Amino acid sequence: MTHKQYTENNGISQRTAAYRFAQCGVGGYSADKELTQSEVDDLNARFGGAQKQPRKVAQRSVSIPVTAAQIEPQQKAQYLPQVVAQKAKTSAQSEPQKANRNIEKEILFWSSFAITAISILLTNSGLFVFADGFGILAGVMFGFSLVSAVVVARNSDKQETSEKALDVVLYLEIGACFLHVFTFHYALESKITLSDGWLLWIPSIVLSVCVAVMSYKGVELVRNYNVE
Repeated sequence: MTHKQYTENNGISQRTAAYRFAQCGVGGYSADKELTQSEVDDLNARFGGAQKQPRKVAQRSVSIPVTAAQIEPQQKAQYLPQVVAQKAKTSAQSEPQKANRNIEKEILFWSSFAITAISILLTNSGLFVFADGFGILAGVMFGFSLVSAVVVARNSDKQETSEKALDVVLYLEIGACFLHVFTFHYALESKITLSDGWLLWIPSIVLSVCVAVMSYKGVELVRNYNVE
């Protein structure tokens, strides 16, 4: 065994081999110089035999803790397409419903507005018949009061104030109902001739009650719709 072979078999450097040789009286290191069996035995006895190849150790998987900050972006990336698809589906479903609700609100607003306007016109007509110009002034006051009460009554966000405004609408319509009786009687008297004149009061009362109820219920319907 040469000096070079000894270093290779033991996996040591030339400097380490020279140190070992000096300790065992082998002499200086020379790559091609042969070691005698007794020198090999002395070296092995003092420094051990040739080193074995290092044993391979099976690698174990090590779990690395993952923080919530690292998981959240992964979850977002995983579920983002699903969330976007769900939002698109919900939006597609809600569009027709929103369009239908907008149409309903328009119909309710304008129909209720028309009913209120007709009620004001009927009241002004009756007051004009009975009091001419002064009746018109009273009718204008009635109109402004009714419009103000209707606007507040429709606003469901006002809660208690809205309920009180709805009561004001009721009181105004009840008062107008009594006036409408005479207005309708005056109009029917010139159109219908009956043997008993008092019979004209029956259709006059029925028409007056219908006008008052329709006007009040129109406002109440809009308010209840806005609450929902």
